[in-house]
Amino acid sequence: MGVVYAILDTDFTSKLHMTKNASGVPLIDHLLKLPYKFSCHEQIVKELAVHNNSALTWLQQKIDSEKVTCYTDEAIFHCIKSSFKISSLDAKNMFLDYLRQSCDVYSKSFYTTYYSALERVGVTKSEESLFQMIAECDEAIGRHNNLGEIKDSFLLLVLSQITGDKVFQFCSDDKVARRHIIRYNLDDELKINCISAFGFFYIGKVKGLFMEPEAREYLQSWMSFNPGNCNITIETNTDRIQPDFPKESASDIFKKIWNDTMHLGADGFLQYR
Repeated sequence: MGVVYAILDTDFTSKLHMTKNASGVPLIDHLLKLPYKFSCHEQIVKELAVHNNSALTWLQQKIDSEKVTCYTDEAIFHCIKSSFKISSLDAKNMFLDYLRQSCDVYSKSFYTTYYSALERVGVTKSEESLFQMIAECDEAIGRHNNLGEIKDSFLLLVLSQITGDKVFQFCSDDKVARRHIIRYNLDDELKINCISAFGFFYIGKVKGLFMEPEAREYLQSWMSFNPGNCNITIETNTDRIQPDFPKESASDIFKKIWNDTMHLGADGFLQYR
């Protein structure tokens, strides 16, 4: 099957780090037991710095110990340039094309709205100036506008092209982002599965990462830090063009995971068998 890449997003990392067992071990530590190459875009680090300093410290430690690879836009550019052995100008054009495709996953107007200046003058500037322009565009986008998911999708697309590996786990708790990236045909051969935050309880069970007693400790932690919203969106009627997305209590879904009546779909939603 080749290498499996796991791309981490902000909410997923934050929620799984907040969820701890009785010994204080975060649930996300179990994720890193899987034989994947874990990666994220630098944007995820920036967003965690705003939302969850504890999770940021955890992620930075994993980056420093090389258990997670964090890519900047500049690093991605140089990967494109060196992998395809092309000129700086060609690499800039390819970089912007991949960025446009990644924006299109979420909105056909996003790239034009926020990055159009790059198309006009970006490729004529030095590499340093180009990345400064990108940083300014990113700043103008602001928060709560899918920028982290777009940059992770960008990373996923580029890695799939430069490595030739076709299997990716998109670790995101953004329901809309997961549905978009599954539906958007980046590559006919590209296999993308999604893991949602609560869906990781299912992954942990089937991969033997923890036993049920420890999983129950994590469930209690999940419910304690999220007391007002312990309902999880699941997916039903998946044979329809438009499935239904009802909510069930986290405790009920947990029981159904452990009695084998639910599984995790490719889009990261838990479904009935």
